Amino acid sequence: MNPFKSSLDRSDFFSWSVILLILWLLATFGTFGVTPETAGNFLYYLILGAIGLLVVFTLLILVRRLQNIGWSSWFAIIFVFPFIWPILFFIPTGTRSRRKSH
Repeated sequence: MNPFKSSLDRSDFFSWSVILLILWLLATFGTFGVTPETAGNFLYYLILGAIGLLVVFTLLILVRRLQNIGWSSWFAIIFVFPFIWPILFFIPTGTRSRRKSH
């Protein structure tokens, strides 16, 4: 279940998607109304940095799943829209190999 190691199958993708959904909900509702004036500059920029890392990690999970189903990583641009994300649960793992066998 290490997303940094290789591509993600359906079950790993589902697990990471649930974790990311929880983190995004916490980030969304936990930072509602947070401004530099209410939280202080350091904490405000720390929160922005954490959200930036969450964006990068979400894209990493998405690209790993796209590679697993045999699609180009450039399709990640399309899946930025949340209503398209669940489609990846229903696409079977790609059967074509990236290496040619001789």
